[in-house]
Amino acid sequence: MFITRTRPTRAFRGVVRAVSDITVPSTIAGSDGLLPITELANDLVIHMPWWNGVAPETRLQAGWKAFTPGNPENPDDDDLVGTHEVVSVAQAADPTTVFNILVPKDLLIHGVYLLNVRTQTVPGNAKEWSQSIRIEVDTVAPGGGAFPYIVFNGPVESSKNITDDDIVDAKLPGAVAHYEGIAPGDEVTPLINGTPDAANVLVIPDPVPNEDFLAIYFSESALLALNNNTVDLSYSVKDKAGNKDTARDQFLNVDLRSKPENLLAPLVPKSDDGLIDDADARAPVQVLIPKFDKARVDDEIIVHWGNQVADGVRLTKEDIENDPFIAVQLPYAMVFDAGKGTVNVKYFVNRAGKEVGDSPDKPVEVDLTLIGNPDPIPETPVHENLFPPKVISDSGFGEENNIPPEHYEEPAQVVIPWLAKDGAEIYIENDEIFITWGDQVGSKVLRTVLGADVTAKIDLIATIPKETISAQGGGTIQVFYTASRVTTVPPHENTSLSPSQPVTVTNATELPGGGNIDAPEFPVLNEFDAIGPDELLDGPNGLYNPVRVVTTYTHAEVGDTVELFFVGYDDLSAGNPVPGAAYNPQPPYTITQDDLDLGYYDFNVPAKYHYAVCTRGAVEAHVIVRNSFGSTTGSKKRVFCDVKMPGWEDCNNRP
Repeated sequence: MFITRTRPTRAFRGVVRAVSDITVPSTIAGSDGLLPITELANDLVIHMPWWNGVAPETRLQAGWKAFTPGNPENPDDDDLVGTHEVVSVAQAADPTTVFNILVPKDLLIHGVYLLNVRTQTVPGNAKEWSQSIRIEVDTVAPGGGAFPYIVFNGPVESSKNITDDDIVDAKLPGAVAHYEGIAPGDEVTPLINGTPDAANVLVIPDPVPNEDFLAIYFSESALLALNNNTVDLSYSVKDKAGNKDTARDQFLNVDLRSKPENLLAPLVPKSDDGLIDDADARAPVQVLIPKFDKARVDDEIIVHWGNQVADGVRLTKEDIENDPFIAVQLPYAMVFDAGKGTVNVKYFVNRAGKEVGDSPDKPVEVDLTLIGNPDPIPETPVHENLFPPKVISDSGFGEENNIPPEHYEEPAQVVIPWLAKDGAEIYIENDEIFITWGDQVGSKVLRTVLGADVTAKIDLIATIPKETISAQGGGTIQVFYTASRVTTVPPHENTSLSPSQPVTVTNATELPGGGNIDAPEFPVLNEFDAIGPDELLDGPNGLYNPVRVVTTYTHAEVGDTVELFFVGYDDLSAGNPVPGAAYNPQPPYTITQDDLDLGYYDFNVPAKYHYAVCTRGAVEAHVIVRNSFGSTTGSKKRVFCDVKMPGWEDCNNRP
């Protein structure tokens, strides 16, 4: 492509021209001699009208010279091309004659040329030249073989999707940087899947605009006809000569007129009774997304609960068939953080990273106010800011959280702390506290907070009836309370659950032996009811003497444990404990079914404890028997111990 200009041709050799001016009809009008490339397949035809003075046998021949900057000389005899045209008698006599002179087509190669016609009389051999004209042959397409890509707006560039938001005045706008060889008259034609978008052809004006980019548009109607499939967008450029080239393809997804429609407000079933309370929020709250039109797989549903935003949930193929589509579960913390009162619930639909729709609001009432202030760990049922209760036996004295046998058949007091763990006062008048003793859920004790309590600001006291205690029985009993307060929407209540307090309750009738365990027996004694040298039996682990525990006590069961306490004394009747004569085997022995069937179990006390006593002393034994309800300490049994042989000085170093 050329934009070169030449200066006018001067008269040949100072002689004023009398011959006609030539023209080339195939040049493009207003283009300074530019030939369309469609004419390059044929010889170039020059028109030279008849002139007064033309004579028969005059020879007409084209002069053709490549234009060189700095050398404006017109073609001369050395530049003649093709064959000469001979004027006939008839042509010379006919003023309407237009002579056709040809330039061979093989000379029409890319470049700028000067063209004229030499007239030569015969036989006079007088020569005269026509004016020279500029001829341009352009066979090079614009763009230099690499057109710039089309640049679209940010969302299109990032998502590679064309949506309704990208359409401006029924067109998709783009921009193209100035390409190599841009020139006035170039036709820039948008291509949609290779088809020209004729309504949006751009013709480069003269002069070429100074802006760095050209605006290019694609018709929305043509994009809609693709039924939201992938589209190949490009453009072609054709210059005035007809040289044409096409930019590289750019593939985008068409997603027009496909936004979700008829979005309904979300459903919040837990609010149907007028309030989202604490129990509802722990369930947790579900937000149902009703079916709407033009939903797609992978559409992302984002629920807004007041000022809180839930994680997005993408629709699956199965979801699309449901109504409602999905149920979005909201964590407790999200509902709590949105605050108390009227909360507007809605959802947004995102597609390919862009928001494409939002629902109307669904107003709901929310009150999660709890006794004990916000629950530090709402994922657990227990309110961790509440203290557990304390239990005191009816006497009001003794160890906390322990009901001894002597107070088993009496009421007990439960103390509810007035302050929370964070030090805050937590109760107001008419709050209701229900105390549960073990699994006696049908016998909960109600303690209502009174105005006097609010004034006193001291721990609350409630009494557990003895009937409730006896109905539960002995053992380790879990005691806890719930604290309820009416919400802003009566009769709804929010309830806090305290940590449980383990309380040891001892019911003598459920203890081993019903609270009485006989003293153990010494089954191997001599005639003086004493343990002598002969009563130390030989066993696999050495000498021993057995202490027998009877297993026929009341409530004896497999799994009960028996702990032996064996002590030696230095006198037959009283005396002091002997160092080295105490025996307490660990762990305590666990009763088996064989022990129950046999009726007893023997502890084989090693002889070294008897040798520690040695002579004229005593040994004493008792046991503690434990079951799931508690323990019973048995009576003590003492027998003489005299294991020294007459000839021994002492019992040291005996086996």
